[in-house]
Amino acid sequence: MVSYGPEHTGFNPVATGPEAPIEVKWRVSDLPSAAARPLVVDDTVYVGTYSLDPAAGDLRAFSAEGGERRWTFEESKPGVFTPAVVDGTIYVPRTDRKLSAVARDAEEMHWTFEMTAIPGFPKVTGGTVFVPDFPLKSDESSTVYAIDATSGEEEWRFEGSSGRTPVVAVSDGMVYVGTRGDETVYTLDAATGAEAWHFEGAKPAMSDPAVARTTVYVGGADTNVYALAADTGEVRWRFEDSKDPFGIPAVDGETVFIPTGGEKVLYAIDATSGEQRWQFEGQLGIPKIGGDTVYAGSRDTNVYAVDVASGEERWRFEDATAPTTEPGPVGDSLYFGTVEGTLYALS
Repeated sequence: MVSYGPEHTGFNPVATGPEAPIEVKWRVSDLPSAAARPLVVDDTVYVGTYSLDPAAGDLRAFSAEGGERRWTFEESKPGVFTPAVVDGTIYVPRTDRKLSAVARDAEEMHWTFEMTAIPGFPKVTGGTVFVPDFPLKSDESSTVYAIDATSGEEEWRFEGSSGRTPVVAVSDGMVYVGTRGDETVYTLDAATGAEAWHFEGAKPAMSDPAVARTTVYVGGADTNVYALAADTGEVRWRFEDSKDPFGIPAVDGETVFIPTGGEKVLYAIDATSGEQRWQFEGQLGIPKIGGDTVYAGSRDTNVYAVDVASGEERWRFEDATAPTTEPGPVGDSLYFGTVEGTLYALS
């Protein structure tokens, strides 16, 4: 799943990622369109591609070790975002407003669920797929769906939001929804979809939430980062040092790593106290954590590795020719795609 699990923390506790000097382990440069965030499960890399060309996008699987293509699933045209892989099934969000469950070898489609807008990134836990749709128009709101992972039948839907969200976080029987175009974080009962609590921010946007150790972390367009009690929504702390809206956080249980937009800073914030630990200058994207390193792509086409404890740059990869998707550490490797359609594995 995107961000290493239903809690959406962006933390892979069993990965170390590569150490300098960095080498290209393999590279695939013939993808038909922009590469979504690659997902690595066992020995396979799954990557969706998407394009304005209705004949271009598909889902592909590659060897994690050598980069050889294993199969292409073309029934998902015109495009695919990052799937979820659980046991023997791939849950595929498609740009034609459908979510499909496909066999792990892509030989069989188990079911397809019709949505009202393009599906976001699915989270699968407890036999249920939780997925929001993501309307392209800013004045339309998302619906959050709970779908039986085996049958594809709808269990419930939540339509109470007046904003958009591409992903939810799921933890301890609750679903956490951050909205864009709305100032609210919603918390829903995972079994029924009933609202448990909501938190209203000061400006009309909240980032995707991350849940770690009974706390929900979310960035706001009001230039604050919030830590909320997962069971009540009570504010545990608020970080106010930034002058720009915050992006999507990653959390390793001890530290919250979160980028800003215009200020071009990656902040490290103590997860318990809300005190700043360090800041790294650079217009970085959504961070991911592996071992003692934070990884992030950048608009300057580089990928950065930053020390978790000190905030010092460990290395940067400068060979990419286009802005990159979120780099994901798996084992001692790092995988990412680019908006021009190249898939990289670094070691």
